[in-house]
Amino acid sequence: MMKHKNLYISRFPLRTGGHGGNRRVLQIHDALVQDAWGVFDIAQMPTDGGPETPSPLFSNDSGLDTRYNYNAYLHGQFNRDFHLSRQIKDLDLNAVLLDDPVFFPHTLHELSRLSIPFGIVLHNMESMARIPKDTQQQFSIFHEEIAAISQSKLCVTISREETWLLENMGINCFYYPYYPTKSLEDWLSAVRSARNQSEKKYIVSLGTAFNPPTYEGMCELATMWDSVNRGKEFLIIAGFGASLIKQIDANFESIYIANNVSEDEMFTILTECKACIIHQHSGAGALTKIPELLLAGVPVIASHHAARSYYDQSSLFMYDTLEDLPTALAAATSAPPPRCSVMRRDEGLRASIARAF
Repeated sequence: MMKHKNLYISRFPLRTGGHGGNRRVLQIHDALVQDAWGVFDIAQMPTDGGPETPSPLFSNDSGLDTRYNYNAYLHGQFNRDFHLSRQIKDLDLNAVLLDDPVFFPHTLHELSRLSIPFGIVLHNMESMARIPKDTQQQFSIFHEEIAAISQSKLCVTISREETWLLENMGINCFYYPYYPTKSLEDWLSAVRSARNQSEKKYIVSLGTAFNPPTYEGMCELATMWDSVNRGKEFLIIAGFGASLIKQIDANFESIYIANNVSEDEMFTILTECKACIIHQHSGAGALTKIPELLLAGVPVIASHHAARSYYDQSSLFMYDTLEDLPTALAAATSAPPPRCSVMRRDEGLRASIARAF
């Protein structure tokens, strides 16, 4: 483990080209590296040898567990957390930032025992990130989550809605919206330039199908595509785990599933698409793909839930139900290329962390 007095401990590896969690960690790393914060991802810890960890996170939904091997993933996460907690006392830390706290019960306990001040980086509130099937279980997760966050010196949020909720509960928050790193922004700008000369051929829907709300939204969109689209447009569904969509009962004659596409393939998809549809009925945090798509000049059509935290983006076209989608799609594809007005707040983040610690 790196020798830093200040350490950001994440669930997600620090790497380019990954999912939204990876991209958010890169953003925070780039903001804090000048202040000598190190980043350590818990994936480097062993996944076995830890105690049984009781948690309301474990799912009773057999479909969810079968599709993602979710409970086995949790056991591995808690084992990594346990092994990490046993090293904390030897690291001589001044301060810690820690991802979504319900995934780090052992480390949180050790930080509190050693009186090491910590802050929370909230990728999303896990109690609100699932498809709601067991309300009582989600309340249990919520109570555990709030109890952990309330012990922190600072909670860094990606979502306006979660900031509002936590601030109203007396928790010190800093709203830090997602914005891509400079290298990714340059890549998105290249897409925008290429779109000026490209032929627009199809509609795309992007997302990580390993995320349950994204999966459910993609499934509904695929199932309803023929009836709402009436054969006018071809749809490409692309992203990590998109092959899961092939397992549903839908007409795939007008839909192509692009699973785990390369960077070059994604460049082509974004260059040639007419617009991107993001469809969700549930989920927490904020979707990193929305500002990225707008920076790339791709019109975004989103359900109201998917559009959370981005209602102020004039280039975002929203709809209430899939029956309203054709109207939103027509408006988006006839509008000028979109612009993104999400502002960088790196200096504000550094100042908030300095005040907290």
